[in-house]
Amino acid sequence: IAEGHARPEEIAIVAASPVDFDDHVLALSQDANLPIHFVQGIKAVATAEGQTAAALADVLVKGISQERVRRLLRRLHGTPAIADLPQDWPRILPPDAPLATVQRWEHAFAQSTPSDWPDGIDRSGLLLDILRVLEKGPDAAQEAGEKLLPKLSKKLWKRALDDGPPSALPVTLTHLRVDDAIEPASHPIWTSALSLAAVPRPFVRLLALNAGRWPRRISEDRLIP
Repeated sequence: IAEGHARPEEIAIVAASPVDFDDHVLALSQDANLPIHFVQGIKAVATAEGQTAAALADVLVKGISQERVRRLLRRLHGTPAIADLPQDWPRILPPDAPLATVQRWEHAFAQSTPSDWPDGIDRSGLLLDILRVLEKGPDAAQEAGEKLLPKLSKKLWKRALDDGPPSALPVTLTHLRVDDAIEPASHPIWTSALSLAAVPRPFVRLLALNAGRWPRRISEDRLIP
C-alpha cells in the first residue's frame, strides 16, 4: 500500500484456521493503525461491550468479591444502572478486604458516614441492591443482565444465554463473534482460505503454512486449494 503497488481492497491475509491467530492479527492491526476487516467477525470479548458482559459473568459465576465488583462497576461507569454513582466511590472501602458476602459489604458501608463519600451522599443502598442480585449467582443471570447491562452488552448477554447454561457464561461469551463494522470493499481482509477461494484477491499473505501442521485433519480448511 505504501509503495503504491496495491490498493487496500486488493489485499488478503489468510490462514487455514484463522481463529488461532485472531488475537495477533487484531493487535497488529491496531498497533499499525491499519484497519483490517475480519470476515469471520471478531471475538465479542475483544470489544468494550463484550468486556462488560464478561465482567458480569465473572461475578455471577465466581462469586462477589471486592476486586470483581469494582471491575464490573468500572465497566458500567456512565450507564443508567449506576448513573448516580461517583467514579471514585471505592475510596470508602478497606482496600485489602475481600468482601465476599453481602453482609461483609454491609459491615464495610456501616463504618462510613455520608461525608466519607465523594459527593457527600451515601450511595450504599444502590450498591447493596446490586450486590444482592449478584450474590444470587448464575440463577440470576437474566435478572442481572436486564438490570445492569447497557443495550449492546445486553444483546451479547442474551445471545450467550441462548447458546448455553448461565453457569457457562464465561466460556460461552468467548465463543461469540460480532461484526467489526469495517467495510471489506475498501480494506484488507483477514479470512480463511476457504472464504478467500470464493472471492479471490490478487495480493495474499498465507500464515501458518508450515510442516509442523501438516497433514491437516480432513475436517480442517486447506490452504493449497
